[in-house]
Amino acid sequence: MRSEGSREKLGSLLKILGRKRRSFLLLKGLAGAAVVLLAALSAAGFLSLISENPVYYSALKILVIAAAATGAYLLIFLPFYKKRGDGILENLDKISPGLGEDTLSAVELGGISMEKGDIHGSRELASAHIDYAAKRLETGDLSSIYTGKKLKRYAAPLAASALVAALALFIAPAGFRSFLLGSELYPGESSRRLGLADIELTLDYPAYTKLPQQELSGGSGDVKALKGARVTFSARPLGKFSAGSLALENGSSFPVSVKDGRINASFTVLGDGSYRIVESSRDYASEPFSITAGEDAPPRVAITTPGGETVEADSGGRIEILYEADDDFGLSEFRLTWEGGEGKSDRFIGKAPGGRASHNDAYVFDTGSVDFGAGGTIELRVEAFDNDSVSGPKPGVSNAVTVKLSDEKQKHREVITETEKLMEEMIDVLGDEIDAVDTYKESLTAGGQPAENALKAQARITSGVEGASSTLKGILEGMKEDNRSDYTQFLALANMDVRIDDLLSERRSLLESFDVIDTARLGRLMDRVIAEFEEDILYLDSMLKGERLRESLLSGRELLSEYGELSEMLSRLGETGDEALRSDIENKLRELERKMSELAQKMAGMSGDIREGFLNEDAFKSMDMKSKLDELRRMMENGDIDGALSALAQLEQTLQGMVASLESGLQSFGSSQMSRDMTRLNEIISEIGGLEREQEAVKQSTREMKQSLLEDEGARSRSLRDFIDKQKEKVAEIKKNLMEAKAKITDGARIETSPDGGYLLDTGIQKAEELGNWLESMDISESLKNARALRQTSENLLDLGDAGVGNLRAGRPELSNSSRISGDIVKDLEEFLKSNQQRPESAGMAERQDEIRKDTGALGSEISEMSGDLPLSPGIGEKVSDAENFMGKASDSLGGNEISKAISNQDEAVKSLKSAREEAEGLLQKMQASARGNGQSVPMVLGQRQAAGSQGMDTRYVEIPAADDSEVGKAFKERIIEAMKSGSPEGYGELNRKYYDRIIK
Repeated sequence: MRSEGSREKLGSLLKILGRKRRSFLLLKGLAGAAVVLLAALSAAGFLSLISENPVYYSALKILVIAAAATGAYLLIFLPFYKKRGDGILENLDKISPGLGEDTLSAVELGGISMEKGDIHGSRELASAHIDYAAKRLETGDLSSIYTGKKLKRYAAPLAASALVAALALFIAPAGFRSFLLGSELYPGESSRRLGLADIELTLDYPAYTKLPQQELSGGSGDVKALKGARVTFSARPLGKFSAGSLALENGSSFPVSVKDGRINASFTVLGDGSYRIVESSRDYASEPFSITAGEDAPPRVAITTPGGETVEADSGGRIEILYEADDDFGLSEFRLTWEGGEGKSDRFIGKAPGGRASHNDAYVFDTGSVDFGAGGTIELRVEAFDNDSVSGPKPGVSNAVTVKLSDEKQKHREVITETEKLMEEMIDVLGDEIDAVDTYKESLTAGGQPAENALKAQARITSGVEGASSTLKGILEGMKEDNRSDYTQFLALANMDVRIDDLLSERRSLLESFDVIDTARLGRLMDRVIAEFEEDILYLDSMLKGERLRESLLSGRELLSEYGELSEMLSRLGETGDEALRSDIENKLRELERKMSELAQKMAGMSGDIREGFLNEDAFKSMDMKSKLDELRRMMENGDIDGALSALAQLEQTLQGMVASLESGLQSFGSSQMSRDMTRLNEIISEIGGLEREQEAVKQSTREMKQSLLEDEGARSRSLRDFIDKQKEKVAEIKKNLMEAKAKITDGARIETSPDGGYLLDTGIQKAEELGNWLESMDISESLKNARALRQTSENLLDLGDAGVGNLRAGRPELSNSSRISGDIVKDLEEFLKSNQQRPESAGMAERQDEIRKDTGALGSEISEMSGDLPLSPGIGEKVSDAENFMGKASDSLGGNEISKAISNQDEAVKSLKSAREEAEGLLQKMQASARGNGQSVPMVLGQRQAAGSQGMDTRYVEIPAADDSEVGKAFKERIIEAMKSGSPEGYGELNRKYYDRIIK
């Protein structure tokens, strides 16, 4: 048993020694291999300074790897697997001589007895030897065999080699360090990376931007700049840099200069991409830097006028286009583009002065110069170009305005056609009414039954009048959209429409309640219809004659324009000989023939009295110019351009004579037709002006009378000023009492403890101030009304205080004084008015005012009666009537000694007369223009009237109604007081305070 325990102990000790041996050998091998590796790295670092060739770098790396592998094989692999290195038995002998041999013998003896089962010799002797060897091992100092002290001798070489290797790698090129520590055996691009520090960028923007130079430092090298900017790159290389270039991603390169340890290069930004710095002698390159090119935004442009998306225009009209544009750096030019059924076209319309960054301008677009195509519409836009000198000028496009071609000629033709139809209808009605009158008179003479026959005849005639009235109303509606219709004619037809409607109303009334006895009324009505329609037919005939003259004149002017264009085309043909131009000239000749034929037809359709009375017949002797145009065509075909131009000049001269005759004739005809109306209108203007001056004089006299009241002594030897000053002192005392009451109920706090009460007192203070203002204006009547209102307010505040509302009870003494004083003011004012009710000055002024009012009323009646014959706008009569009403009010105010109210009404009467006079003067100007053939169109005048609106301040006297005690009865007051006691819900306090204010009023 003893030998068995010794063998186990011996085996355990030997296992421990084995483990320690392996650990020792591993640490020893690692230390040795590390020294070998560091030595190889040191050698490679120093050798890398000789050359930077990639193959050379690759060889150095292979040598380092080989040295590391060899060291690991010799120092780690062989000691473990080839049983080389320190032996256990040798180390045991070093502890105690013979211990190793004894241990080996014991192991062998123990191994034989266990493995073979036989013992050569004495068993006891073997056991004793094993016990002996185990005891020696157990008592020996085994820890000293593989102690860590034996590894310390490797520390110095390891530290030294580490320092040398660090120094070698530090001075080695950066590319070699990254390559050596990388995984590849051959140096790639990353190992040949050029390091850069202190990067600086300088940006010089294109000259057109007018931007200052920008310097950027401390950045990454990425560039973000406007396209066309010049970039200057500067940096300090972290390695050797002999020569190189700045390479762009697209393949372009720029030289790099070296100065004072920094490299510099420049390039222009033309698009997105990247760039890098390349060291050409070593094939080194920096990391790539990004380039972000910013685009110069196109200009912003908008059409501001005409407003809206669609505009209607005449085929020969002109549209004023207002546009505005702006750009970041500057504008260059503007073009108008239009697109329709015939494609897209454009034209130059302006330049921005000095390349300014914002600009607005106007351009008049002639619709007659554009082919609208079959669709009759085009889309207009304005293009604004910037001054980009890098990418080229870029356009900004405005909003689109659709121009819809409206045939103004057709609209006007429809109006004229309807006017001709109206005249025919009126002629028929007039003929029927004349026949009816004759038949009616014959039946009365014969003693038959005229009532029944007349009823049937008048019913038929009424139907004809209704048809004419409907046609007339349609003409008026059409003229509102017709830019060629004359406003004075519109007025005349509008008045005609009113008169015919009045006739129709009377006719219907008579027919519905026809009485056989009322023969006189029927006879008067028939005579009135005949007179009315005779006048209307004469006016329509005159209107149509003038229209034919005007249409002929417009056609003549269009022909003159065509002749001018043809002359220019012939001149260009003579200069260039362009055969393509001949076709255009032929088309122009055919157009001239057509328009000449139309003019001849219009002239032939003119009545003889017009041609004989107003036109120069000599100018129309050669109306047939077809033969002359044919002669001109032959000259052109034969190449005789000069002869053709001479013949064209003669034709143009003849046409100019015709146009001059038409212009003179139109003016003469218009003047003859409108002279009576213009004379009568001039008389009306003069009469209105006289009334205006008289009313102004009365107003001034009333002002002087008011001023004199300030100096006259009144009752009780007191002047009005003294009386007013005393009342104002009482008002000031009321305000003082109310303010003291407010201070009490708020307890002097900055934030009111009872905001409802404070608000109600503010209302009373405001009423006191209003009373003071009326007293200052010397208007006793209005002062009395306000004094009564203030007295009522003071009484209401007392009632609210007694009910416990708003802490008003705290100011009861002051509120009582306010109520008492306001009552005194009311009493004083009432007594003053009683003592001054009758004043001879105001009575005489009232009589004078009544005289002017009577004259104004007579003029208003005259204007109303003349509206049947004179094309007056309704506004003139209405304003004269308004003036008469204001004069009546002024007279009443003078009779009641309400001087301020009288002055206010007199002032309004003057304004009404002035407005009527100005409107009449404007109408006279329109009539004079119409007589010359260039009157204003209906849409223009109506549009201006609608757009003008009312301007100025209304200074009319405003009546302030007196308080009605019945509206604030006791029961009502009690309900309001109870409601105020209950308070206001959150958020409704302000609304309720305003409601209380209305109650106080």
